[in-house]
Amino acid sequence: GIARQPVGAGNQTFGGALTQKALGIVVVSSTLYVCGVFEGGNFGIGGTGSISSLGGMDGFVAALDVSSGSPLATFSSDGVQTLNGSHPTQNDTLSSIVESGGTLYVGGSIGSSDVGIGGAGTFSTSGGDDSVIIALDAATGAFVLVPGDRLRCGCSGGCCESNFLAFSDHNVVSIDLLMSRSTGGRNRRRDRVL
Repeated sequence: GIARQPVGAGNQTFGGALTQKALGIVVVSSTLYVCGVFEGGNFGIGGTGSISSLGGMDGFVAALDVSSGSPLATFSSDGVQTLNGSHPTQNDTLSSIVESGGTLYVGGSIGSSDVGIGGAGTFSTSGGDDSVIIALDAATGAFVLVPGDRLRCGCSGGCCESNFLAFSDHNVVSIDLLMSRSTGGRNRRRDRVL
């Protein structure tokens, strides 16, 4: 089998009492960016911590040193930036990530009406779950304003998620998985150049 490495030797764990999932990664120079979902009040890197979800599952982006696995304190002061919404039964998730020119583009879905970066905010679903793509400064984790403040597709009456992001010919390409009542609950795919 594969030899086990101690935490801090390029490995890292995420902790907390409830669910934590790493869903997307990208390596830029000596930084590993991980996006995913978490729930509960004690999410952390390397074990339990003090990062809290506001309701349901919330999304995260962690910036880790490739060599040590340690969180980078210059990224959102603790190595983790969050996408939060307070609806108790809806999830606000991040599942795909790419980097271009010092900006992280992170895709997922929102189900709450008060989604924000690093806490509650003003992003809102237009009904069901909507796909969302946010832009973050790769060095600091700060939200980067893009035209329209965010890139989002409305999926009123159904649900959709930005399942995969790619960078091609200086464009971010989003591949969305859509499921709606109008298609009888069947999935269909939509590719968008952003």
